[in-house]
Amino acid sequence: MTHHYIIWGKYGNDKLESLMVETVNGGYIQTIAQANAIIRYWQEKANDGMVEHVRDWRIAKVDLSTKPNFTAAINA
Repeated sequence: MTHHYIIWGKYGNDKLESLMVETVNGGYIQTIAQANAIIRYWQEKANDGMVEHVRDWRIAKVDLSTKPNFTAAINA
């Protein structure tokens, strides 16, 4: 597979996003459905007081088929 998904969110009053989840059980998140299930699980745990509440969830698709060009990004 040439892509996977990562999940971002904001804790409490944070203005910037934090990387919340990239892997589960040692593997990358493979589908949007899996990512949404992870978010639902997190929210259930937060409602039970087991983890901190997170807002503004965002799922990002990471494409591994093209190597990143950091030099071009810096010089843009």
